[in-house]
Amino acid sequence: METNTFFKPGQIWPDLEGNPIRSHGGGILKDNGAYYWFGEKRDGFITFPGISCYRSTDLLNWERLDDALKPVEEDGHDLHPNRIVERPKVIRNPRTGQYVMWMHIENKDYSLAHAGVAVSDRPEGPYQYISSCRPNDEESRDMTLYQDDDGSAYLIHASENNQTLHINLLSDDYLSMEGKWTQACEGLYREAPAVFKHRDTYYLIASGCTGFSPNASYYAVADSMLGEWKIQGSIARGTGAANTFYSQPTFALPVEDKNIVILMGDRWRFPNLSDTRHVWLPMIFEENGLAIEWFDEWNFEERTPGVYVDKAEGPIKPVNYFCAAQKNDETDQFMLDQGDTDELKVVASLGWSENSLQVNLRLEGEPLHLYNSKERIWEQDHIWISIGHFQFSFALLQDGSCYAVPGTHLDQLGMGTFFSSEATKHMCGHWLHTEGGFQVVLSIGRQAAPLPELSTGTELPVSIAVVRHTVSHNKKARVFAPAGWVWGDPRTYFRAVLQYHSNTKECLLCRQ
Repeated sequence: METNTFFKPGQIWPDLEGNPIRSHGGGILKDNGAYYWFGEKRDGFITFPGISCYRSTDLLNWERLDDALKPVEEDGHDLHPNRIVERPKVIRNPRTGQYVMWMHIENKDYSLAHAGVAVSDRPEGPYQYISSCRPNDEESRDMTLYQDDDGSAYLIHASENNQTLHINLLSDDYLSMEGKWTQACEGLYREAPAVFKHRDTYYLIASGCTGFSPNASYYAVADSMLGEWKIQGSIARGTGAANTFYSQPTFALPVEDKNIVILMGDRWRFPNLSDTRHVWLPMIFEENGLAIEWFDEWNFEERTPGVYVDKAEGPIKPVNYFCAAQKNDETDQFMLDQGDTDELKVVASLGWSENSLQVNLRLEGEPLHLYNSKERIWEQDHIWISIGHFQFSFALLQDGSCYAVPGTHLDQLGMGTFFSSEATKHMCGHWLHTEGGFQVVLSIGRQAAPLPELSTGTELPVSIAVVRHTVSHNKKARVFAPAGWVWGDPRTYFRAVLQYHSNTKECLLCRQ
C-alpha cells in the first residue's frame, strides 16, 4: 500500500493496512522515538468496544496495534460494553516508570461524570484498569492530561454541568488528585480541552458545548497551570472559523524537532460515529495571538492553502424530496413532498421573507404528545429544523403554546454558539387543530441567528424532521428527514440550490 505523505484534514486517513484510522477523542504519547496514538473507536453512542492504539515514527503512517484497554463483561463495571468511555490520554511517570491512562467514564444519561485511571508497564499496553472517581468530589466529563517540564501532571476536565473547566494537580504517582486545583473559563460552557506550553506561556483550547455539532473553539492563556486563565478569543480564522472547520479539539501535539504544534480535532458524524474523521492543522503563533487556518493538505515541509467549503457533499443516499413554488416580491415558497411513518404524515413548506423564515407543517394522524417540561426537548416529541449550522427545535406545551429552543440538544438556553440568550424572543410558533390532525406555523426571525440570504444561486443544506418517540421500544420515528441524514452534520442533508426562471417566475429547490 502507498504511504501517506500529507495530512489531509477531514478525509479518510488509512493506516498501514489500508483501514481507516479510528482513534477519536484521544491523544498522543511520544516514547523512545515512537508516537503512540490512543483514542475511541466506538460504533455507536452508548457503547464501549475498547481503546484503540496506533504506533508511528513520522505521524503520517500508523501501525494498528492491539487495543490498549478492552471491555470488561461484568455488570456494573466502568468498562462494560454498554458504558461510555471517552477521551483517553496517556503520559509516562518518570518516577515509577509506569504509563498512566486517564479517561472519561460515563453511564448512558451522562450523570456519572467520573474520571477513570489505568496503568501499564508498556506504552502500547495492555492497560490494567484501577478505578474511577469524581476529582475533588466534582463532576468530570470531557478531559485531557498535561505533563509539565518539571514532571508534574494535571487532569483538566469539564465540570459543574459543563459550565466551568477544572484543572487538577495529580499526585506524584499520577493515580489520584493531589488536592490542589483551580477553575478556568468559569461559566462559559467549555468542553473538549487541549493544553500545551509554548515558550513560557500555557495555552488552553476548548470548544463550546453543542454535542456532536461543531462550534467556535476559543483559547485562553496563563503563566502557570494553576494560575489565572485569560480568555483570548476564537482560534480559527477564515471561512469555516465559526465551527472550527467543522471539528472539535481533542489534543495539542508539540512536535519539537519540527518546531510545530498540531491541533488534533475530530469531525464527528453522529450517529455514524465509526465514520468520524480526523482534522489535524498546524498552529500559527503570532505576536498578537494564536490561530489555525485551513489547509487542504500539508506536511512538515509544505502546505497547500485552501478555502474551507461547508456544504453538503457525498457520499449521500438519494433523497426523494423535491420542492417547487411560485415567487413573488415578498416571499419564496417551497413545497416539499410528504414524509410519513405508520402513525404520522407530514407535508411541509418553507417561506423566506425579508425578516424571517416561515415553516408551515400539516400533520395528519396521531398527534405529537403534549409536553410539560422545558428541559431536554430532544427526548420528547418535537419538530427539528436546520438551515446549515443553524438548528431550531419546537415543542407543544400543555397550554397550547409553542416552546422554542435554539441549538442542538442543549440543556439550557444561550449555550449555542450562534445564538444570543435572547434568541427565543425572535422565534415563535402556533398550533392549529385540523380535521384528522393539526397544523404548525413556525417563525424564525433573522435576529435569532444570521440566517443566509436567499437569492438566485444560493446553495444551502436543509433538513426538517418531526421527531416522535414511539411507545413501542421507545424508539424515535423521524418524519421528513432525508435519507442518509446524520443528525447535526449539514453535509448529510439534501443539498439545495435556488434557481429563478424569469420566463415562468418559478423557483426550484432541489437536491443536486
